[in-house]
Amino acid sequence: MAKETPILTNFTSGELSPLLDGRVDVAKYYNGAKTLENYIPLPYGGTIRRPGTYFVAEVKDSTKAVRLVSFQFSTTQSYILEFGDLYIRFYMDNGQILSGGVPYEIATPYIEADLFNLQFAQDADTMWIVHPSYKPRKLTRTGHTNWTLANYAPAADPFGADASDDCPSCVTIHEQRIWFANSNNDPQKLWGSVSGDYEDMTTGINDSDALEYTIGSEQVNAIRWLSSSSVLAAGTLGGVFSIDGESGAAITPTNVRVRRETTFGSINIVPKKIGNYIYYVQRNDKIVREFAYYDAIAEYRAEDATILSEHITGDGIVDMDYQQSPYNILWCVREDGEIAVLTRQISQEVLAWARITTDGEFESVAVIPGDSDDDEVWVIVKRLNSTKRYVEYFKPFDFGSEQEDAFYVDSGLTQDSPVAITNITQALPGVVTAAGHGLLNGDICIIRGVTGMTEVNQTKYKVAGVAGNDFSLTNKDTGDNIDTSGYTAYSSGGEVRKCTTTLGALTHLNGKEVQLLVDGSVSTAQTVAAGSITLDAATGEGGEIHAGLQYISTIKTMRIEAGSALGTAQSKKKRIQKIVVRLHESLGLKAGDEDTQRAMPFRTTGDTTDAPIPLFSGDKEVWFPSSYSKDAYVVLKQEDPLPSIILAIIIYLSTFEG
Repeated sequence: MAKETPILTNFTSGELSPLLDGRVDVAKYYNGAKTLENYIPLPYGGTIRRPGTYFVAEVKDSTKAVRLVSFQFSTTQSYILEFGDLYIRFYMDNGQILSGGVPYEIATPYIEADLFNLQFAQDADTMWIVHPSYKPRKLTRTGHTNWTLANYAPAADPFGADASDDCPSCVTIHEQRIWFANSNNDPQKLWGSVSGDYEDMTTGINDSDALEYTIGSEQVNAIRWLSSSSVLAAGTLGGVFSIDGESGAAITPTNVRVRRETTFGSINIVPKKIGNYIYYVQRNDKIVREFAYYDAIAEYRAEDATILSEHITGDGIVDMDYQQSPYNILWCVREDGEIAVLTRQISQEVLAWARITTDGEFESVAVIPGDSDDDEVWVIVKRLNSTKRYVEYFKPFDFGSEQEDAFYVDSGLTQDSPVAITNITQALPGVVTAAGHGLLNGDICIIRGVTGMTEVNQTKYKVAGVAGNDFSLTNKDTGDNIDTSGYTAYSSGGEVRKCTTTLGALTHLNGKEVQLLVDGSVSTAQTVAAGSITLDAATGEGGEIHAGLQYISTIKTMRIEAGSALGTAQSKKKRIQKIVVRLHESLGLKAGDEDTQRAMPFRTTGDTTDAPIPLFSGDKEVWFPSSYSKDAYVVLKQEDPLPSIILAIIIYLSTFEG
């Protein structure tokens, strides 16, 4: 029997294909996982639990599919557009735009079957929309509730009316021209506008004139998408073409160079760019290709970005978008309702896939810049046994300095009405000043975030002596006055929240069991009835309450290859005595084998029971529940609405020879 202590230092290979189960000779085997579900690999090596989704609204008609599209007027004014059957609705600032108390919307000609064949190009406050059955349209924004959709009618318009087999299906903006491609009559043709004037399609021989060009090849290669990079890239059924001028000059009517760069064809999902790399879906709907120019060999290549994770795209990809901040993540909605996410950090050779699942099916994704450091990832999710379609968005990875703000439930809502504190006296009783607090005598409140008089933080009080902006602190249970005269002097900051035992506005989850995080602590799950839930008696009142659907995050390692002095450890009996999990700002994990996981202890003797267990960073030791196994998998699970970041796993292992 040989003993060894291997360490799994990173997950930069992501969830690996089952077809790699035997490739212990490949270095990436040790940086991968058999299961990486609802965890997202970090570019630094560890993996982070994905945040929960926040419920915004039900779509206009849940019986019909809808598609989300981003509209980025600026980094401070970005919108999510809900394209549905013959309409568009609009979202901004994490909510739905209303007009007169009802959702603002405009009419479109696009029916449900058209939505995922629409393509878009945007410049400032104008978006061009194309579909092979419709004349190109222009969507123009002049205010939050002032959007217009009109026909694109440039000078020398080359396109026919709706349903004329003459309307383009692809569009982009490149080198100060708007480009269109692929009408039903001319599937290999491109049209470029006058340079600097998107409203003029007058062709000519001058450098600035509009132009038309047909890609020539030995077979019909319908153009599926256009993408602007250092060249104009055109994805076709038969490969990807680069379009530029000779010697790298700008494209003009008399200087067009078209070259086929790869023979891997495309579907019509518009690709996304990470740096100078273009990510597109191959013609079989499953392989994601990484198209880029390689200086070392002076040519373009389209590498298979799913080569180590061929299973990750399921039955195919139906929608895709890219999150730039805080990490480079490609979000790919699968046909079966899961999301395959790719963390890509090219300079560090990080290419790691994982899967996002939920109690329902994801159907569309769109990303816009957010108010925080995170881009906002919005999704359409089919829930409640496929009877409802909801607009939701993922909360930021970084929930801030207060763990009460951690949000790890799906389709969730938050009840939270903080009021800023401006002073607390050192007296008997202590008197709090908070303008507009709205509290009444007898209310229960909770205070947190105070600097200076930190003794009052994370504590519940009964309100007394309300007078204008002031109120006194008394003991929640006995009503005795709280003597703050011996406390540290108030310095600044802090918030007071009125506590409640109920949470409403949950009609969208009627009949579903929801998880609860109450003031940073896990509370007993409750079932929504008539749109609300009531906290159990053990929890009591809460100031900040998050409620939503549970999702389970799971890491399952590859088979352990360690401990044998006689060749491989594969197929030999092994026993894991214990593991040590290196964590960062985590709570609530379980660890073990495939069948049994044990809860990690996080509360210490120094922690008070009336405050949330503080987030933990460091090593946690878990004695393993299993006996002998030829596989020796390690499984980590997070089932509570709490955060976790896994940095490394250290395994104490015995391997038996023979």
